[in-house]
Amino acid sequence: MAPEQQTTATASTYLTAGTVEEFRKNLSTVRTRIDAAAVRAGRDPAEIELLPVSKTVPEDRIRLAAEAGCTRLGENKVQEATRKSTNLADLDVDWVVIGHLQTNKARDVAAHAAEFQALDNLRAASALQRRLETADRELDVYVQVTRPTNHRSTGCHPTTSPTSSPSSPSSPGCTSAD
Repeated sequence: MAPEQQTTATASTYLTAGTVEEFRKNLSTVRTRIDAAAVRAGRDPAEIELLPVSKTVPEDRIRLAAEAGCTRLGENKVQEATRKSTNLADLDVDWVVIGHLQTNKARDVAAHAAEFQALDNLRAASALQRRLETADRELDVYVQVTRPTNHRSTGCHPTTSPTSSPSSPSSPGCTSAD
């Protein structure tokens, strides 16, 4: 089967879940595939986390996902994560914000996210750090690292981390996409 056919066949095996049981079935199927891939790669499947992403998913379906056992959900738009975190505060869900962070949205990430993935510049790191200090919160943050030879993508150079010098937004270690 050609790679493009594999993608289509794989995508069609996951029907849009409309019930708690359908969510559980889809999650189980994905987890089984992750576990098998981990074993093939010589990794411990327990080390690999599954992060369902709620992009464009309405709140009633998110409630079903939470009932099916999803306790961490990803969202790639800060406004959506903020809205969903507020509207679904009665659920036991930690929100993970994924993707580029504009400095003017750092306050919302600091207030609503349990984790932030893809910190790609020192300006955002500094803004997020200030907002977290003001809110007296801590946040798990994953840094997006770019290969030194890839000058077109955003991210931090592998030898420089925003967490090593958050008060230095002009550091050459990270590109600024703002």
